[in-house]
Formats: sequence, C-alpha cells, structure tokens
Amino acid sequence: MFCEAAADHRTAATLIDEILALRGSPWVAAQLVDAPDTVRAWWPDAATFDQRPWFDLHGLNALATKLGIRRSHGHFQGAPTEPGARMVDTIARVVRRMREGGAPLEAVVLVWDMDRDGTARRSGLTQGASQWNAGGHTPLALVLACPDPMREAWVLAGFEPETDAELTRATALRQQLGVDPVLHAERLDASDRHASKHPKQALHALGVTTWERERRCLAIRDEPALEGLCDRGARIGLADFLRAVIATLLPLVDPASSARN
Repeated sequence: MFCEAAADHRTAATLIDEILALRGSPWVAAQLVDAPDTVRAWWPDAATFDQRPWFDLHGLNALATKLGIRRSHGHFQGAPTEPGARMVDTIARVVRRMREGGAPLEAVVLVWDMDRDGTARRSGLTQGASQWNAGGHTPLALVLACPDPMREAWVLAGFEPETDAELTRATALRQQLGVDPVLHAERLDASDRHASKHPKQALHALGVTTWERERRCLAIRDEPALEGLCDRGARIGLADFLRAVIATLLPLVDPASSARN
C-alpha cells in the first residue's frame, strides 16, 4: 500500500479485510481471525522496512532515486502528464523493480486524500491507471482509494451511535452543522482544519477519538451493512473503493469468489 499516513493504511486495510471476510469463503473468514497473513500480507514486512508495512507517498521520489529509477516527465498518450498520473507511473516503476528483486507483490493499493482538489486528482489517477500494465510487463492489480475529501469521511459514513451519549452528540452535531455528517459527509469542508464542518472535527465531536472506535465504524457485518455503506459512501469515494476491492482483490485471495458473487 502506498499512502500518506499510518491511519490511511489502517483504514483501507481494515475495509479490505472486512470485504474479504464477508464475501470470501468460510476458510478465508476464519483465517483472517486466526492467521491473517496466510490470506493476505502487506509488504514490505514492518520489521525490515522502516518499521511499517506501507510505503509513504511523501518519500516516493526518494525511494525511486534510491532504486535507481528514472521518473517520467513526458506525456501520457500525447497529453501532458498530470501530477497524479506521474505518481502512479512512479509507483508502477518502483513496484516492478521490487518484483524483479523477488518481492512477492500481487497488487498495489494507492490511498490518496482528495482534499480540496478532487476533480484534478481523480483525473490524474485515471490517466496514470490507464497505463498501469502497459509495456508488456507482468500484470499487477491496482486499486485506487480516493477518500473525498479525506479518509475521516469514510469513518463518518460507517458511524452508528453505540451509546445514549453518542446518540446525543450525533443529534447535537446535526443541528449545529445543518447537515447529517454521517449520511452526507460530502457536504463537509476540508478547507479549515479547525472549523466544525471539517471531517476531523466532526468525527471528534461524535466522540470517535480512538482507533478502536474507528475500527467499529468500519466493520461490515453483513450484506445490508455493505449496501448501506456503499449508499452513504457513493459521493466520497468509498463505494468505488469497496467495489474495486470486490472486483480486484477478492479474486486474488479467493478465486472461487467470482462464481459466488
């Protein structure tokens, strides 16, 4: 996974595991509880690569330089290369080099907050993804995670009050904002970190202040829960991500899932 922070990795990885457990075979679901790395493993091993099982997008160019990789500065199919496309292309070159060195990589997940520039960022990612497996290289799966405006919106979409106190806070926040941040996270504003409509502030106002509580927001218990999450996440990039996991990553873990799903 290539992302910007540990929280991005935790969020995307948790959602992936939830989908694998829900849509995969009983064996897959059981292994994810008892021995998850027998089903999927995040590379590189946290013990051998900077103490984390994900690649930091902020250090992508430095990593490419370290591996002796020349980054593209040209055009994509005759069109000027957009920043997101250049990032995707660099990731492809980095991963191909690592595979040549024996890295057991089957898929890449790229998590990039859209912040206040969703249209341009998605356009660049789409441009880059169009050339992902170009050049005759061994195919490699790619899943894009584009939280809009940021990954906290995804956590908000999965929030359900667990206590009377949380219900009270949720009611008060809806009244304060004039919008339900759980049902309509796309109406929040990421421009001012300290504003009440900022996704981080909304999440904090609901009392979701620990990873364990966030994790419960991301749980997908059954098919109706998945459908509800896709409905609430249709305009914040979450539904697209969940569908991509089902279509792209699930068959890698459980080839028979295509027939069942």
